[in-house]
Amino acid sequence: MKKLTLEYVKQKSLEIGFEFLDDFYNGSLYRHNFKCLKHGTVQKSVFSNINRDILPRCCGSEKISQGNRLELKEIKRRFKFFDFEFLDDHYENYRNKYNIKCLKHNEIFKACIQQIFQGHGLKCCKLYNSNRKDVKKSLLEKGYILLSPYIKSTDPVMIKCIKHGEVHYAKTQCILNLNSNLRCCWIDGISGKNNYRYNPKLTDDERVNRRLYFHNEVSKWRTQVYQRDKYTCACCYKIGGQINAHHIANWADNIKIRFEISNGVTLCLSCHKKLHSIYGKRNTTKKQFEEFLRNSIPIF
Repeated sequence: MKKLTLEYVKQKSLEIGFEFLDDFYNGSLYRHNFKCLKHGTVQKSVFSNINRDILPRCCGSEKISQGNRLELKEIKRRFKFFDFEFLDDHYENYRNKYNIKCLKHNEIFKACIQQIFQGHGLKCCKLYNSNRKDVKKSLLEKGYILLSPYIKSTDPVMIKCIKHGEVHYAKTQCILNLNSNLRCCWIDGISGKNNYRYNPKLTDDERVNRRLYFHNEVSKWRTQVYQRDKYTCACCYKIGGQINAHHIANWADNIKIRFEISNGVTLCLSCHKKLHSIYGKRNTTKKQFEEFLRNSIPIF
């Protein structure tokens, strides 16, 4: 292989964007001094890396940050979730300060993006000041009582829910700035009439009886399906592990055959998820399952 000359290395380095500073060239694997014309930094590197676009630290870190950088539209979308508005038309990095408007208090401040995403808020937000009275008052407005000493927003504190009377440990920044609730309120928000599967035609006694009956019947039916299929996935033939009993004809529309073993089949967790991702979680039919099975049978 022909050895590269000093003039060729200097010229090639300039074309890439680097200045070769040494007065000698000892081969492509020798660490020479290069100056980055873009950033002005001097670093040691081998010419083979420069020639193959394996950049020094100054350019490499910039390339990584550009690859992980969020788009301006995505930043503005996330700010609206936290009740803030990103006013500037450009974005460089999360450390720089930008004009941010608080939608709660209608005030504008300069702050870095990291400060908002970590839940610290702006100066106008009550949580920004480590004042126990302000935090206590803000929690009361949401229906909570602060029980333990408050030091900073990222430390878990004891908070009591006035509505449910339960006490939980939580971070005040999550409750106030991130619009989260305590666990008891979250469960209340997805239970009863708030649940998407709530049936207003049933009485309270019928609901309790259905829970006990279906829990026992489904457990028996599931075990019988597993034993019949020898705990083997009907799609990929995987034995054991995480498995589910799938209703071939969907549960809701087929009351008479809900607990018939012939209406059940064993699927592993990944195949079961894949099936429902294609056909949805409701109104699945036997025809859809047979089609899924034909398209998913492994080739040995």
